[in-house]
Amino acid sequence: MRTTAGVLLVAALVTQAQAQEAVSLPSVTVQSSPSGADMPARNGVEKERKRLQQVPGGTNLAEPQKEARMATLRDALDYQPGIVLQDFFGGTDQPRLGIRGSGIQSNPVNRGVLLLQDGLPLNEADGSFIIGLIEPRNAAYVSARRGANAITPGATTLGGEVDFVSLTGADERGRVRAETGSFGRQGLQGAVGVVGEQLDGRVSVSSDRYDGYRHHSASQRDALQANVGFQGDGGFENRTYLNWTDLAFQIPSVVPKDRIGSDPRGVLGDGKTPQDQLLNVYKRDPRRAATQLRLANRSTWGSEALRHEVGVYWQDTDDLFNNQTNHTVTHSRTTGAQWQASGRPDGTAGAVGWRTALSWAQSQM
Repeated sequence: MRTTAGVLLVAALVTQAQAQEAVSLPSVTVQSSPSGADMPARNGVEKERKRLQQVPGGTNLAEPQKEARMATLRDALDYQPGIVLQDFFGGTDQPRLGIRGSGIQSNPVNRGVLLLQDGLPLNEADGSFIIGLIEPRNAAYVSARRGANAITPGATTLGGEVDFVSLTGADERGRVRAETGSFGRQGLQGAVGVVGEQLDGRVSVSSDRYDGYRHHSASQRDALQANVGFQGDGGFENRTYLNWTDLAFQIPSVVPKDRIGSDPRGVLGDGKTPQDQLLNVYKRDPRRAATQLRLANRSTWGSEALRHEVGVYWQDTDDLFNNQTNHTVTHSRTTGAQWQASGRPDGTAGAVGWRTALSWAQSQM
């Protein structure tokens, strides 16, 4: 027994020595690539989520890229608490956006909420905006600061602000997206992105068509969006944006209450009553046709101790709005600029910080 135990002890020592030799492997170095297709977008979303968690009020963070259907703004924000979207007629037209009772819609424009694209206003200088011009498929995420929680300079609207942060060339290399559905719904988007050591760029082209459920309710939207970014030394970042959108939709308008059940797809003009003859939709042709070209540039630099943000934007809008009783044609040009400086005394993401800003905008209509 003693001899057997000694043999087992020696065998165990030999086995342990062999195991130590077996695990002696050469070192392996693993490095992450900055050109990962989805890393910048995910990091941007997480950074924004942490920032919103520090706001002592109502905020929202939506990620449209996670939605299966992405045709309208309602698809991106429909399930966000505190944000109300009411369809106009269900296509790519002009839903009403309301936050804290601010859904002010005085056709042909909306007011009450400050819309931003990458931190720069989409509103005209008087606060009005055409909500149907927004293409939600190009947003990496949508950040909303409701009511008085808005932090953008000049954000004096009751509803607060909603910021659509664009996808960049570092977020995705390319995509092709096709959608189809009932009542003539067709959507197509193609996008391509490139990324280098300091530069990245992305171009997206999209087209939507919708025949509509009711008569005279077709809508369409074509959009081109592009941006080019540069990352320099010392935390300097600059990005230039180009947007062009062409929006058009028909308005079926209202009908007498007794027709809703008997002819839900009908419009005034389908019948032979004096009211049909007076407000014939096919003859009056209520509709909207809006085209907008927008250029913007934004730069940021610095650290947590002191950070600067400078942005300029210019947009040119042609808008025709014709309803049953009046006809409005508007041409507007808006120019704006913003500057912000912020920091924290200890240079870290502490609870105490400061911010000062200037905002200027001018519209000619």
